[in-house]
Amino acid sequence: MGCDTSFRGITEDRGQPWRADKLDKLREKRDALNARIQQELNRENARKRKADTRRKILAGAAVLDDAEKHPKHKAELWKLLDSFLARPDDRALFGLEPLADGKDGSAKPEKVARGIAEQPAEPPTPAATGGEEPTA
Repeated sequence: MGCDTSFRGITEDRGQPWRADKLDKLREKRDALNARIQQELNRENARKRKADTRRKILAGAAVLDDAEKHPKHKAELWKLLDSFLARPDDRALFGLEPLADGKDGSAKPEKVARGIAEQPAEPPTPAATGGEEPTA
């Protein structure tokens, strides 16, 4: 007796509805899996952003603490901040005057990486900051 390999009367010319159902279910599984993959990628990206933010906060705290203890370092920090910060609200946080050229974009990171500063080395005086000592 031979093995019957037919699908008991289902042929291609009948549209094979069983195959369309199977493909639909597979597509649904694929879409659900893609959604889970995207969620996991989003979680990982959020974790990386959070770690990067924390790293920057800790580095900034260390630099500000050092600047308070060493006047020369404070002057260098203010020089660096003056050359790096371009947005008026960012500059105001450190008691720096808005840029004269009206630029309000972000500074070039390569300037900071190379330590290039184009402004005077002294931190702003209380008179230049409206009578308040700039907080570092």
